[in-house]
Amino acid sequence: MNTSTETIRSNSTYLLITVAFASLVLLGAGCSTSEGPSKVMFSGKVTFKGEPFSNAAVQFYHPDLGGGIYELDGEGRFRSPFPLTVGNYLVRITSPPPKMRRPGEEAPGANTRRLPNGVKVPSMPAPVAGKDRSKELQKKYLDLSGSGLSATLAVNQSNDFLFEVN
Repeated sequence: MNTSTETIRSNSTYLLITVAFASLVLLGAGCSTSEGPSKVMFSGKVTFKGEPFSNAAVQFYHPDLGGGIYELDGEGRFRSPFPLTVGNYLVRITSPPPKMRRPGEEAPGANTRRLPNGVKVPSMPAPVAGKDRSKELQKKYLDLSGSGLSATLAVNQSNDFLFEVN
């Protein structure tokens, strides 16, 4: 055989192997149906002795999936701002998360004093807006493992929960 024919065969074999490998890679990537675990949005309401419970928060927790804390509004309702992975979550009632303020922004009702350099500093802790009502509950509702509260987040269901505590 002459060298030009051998070179063409060698290049053709190399090209064929490269195309076959690229096809397998693309086929494998295109066939993947896994988009990760399903996640859902959810909401709910907490009542205390039959009345909407406010100035508190509800915590969803899963030991492997994590969770979040969601503040209750004046009607005792909460809504997740982001989806959680489907699964069974432990739930508890807890203190509301602290309010975030911009740097330099004073807390409402905060007592401040000026340092000699003109900087304002709080002279005592700022009061909490509204009474933290989580302390009115039986201690069991404050404990994730002992509250008796749970929620199952699932695809194709409303994921709107009612937690009635006393």
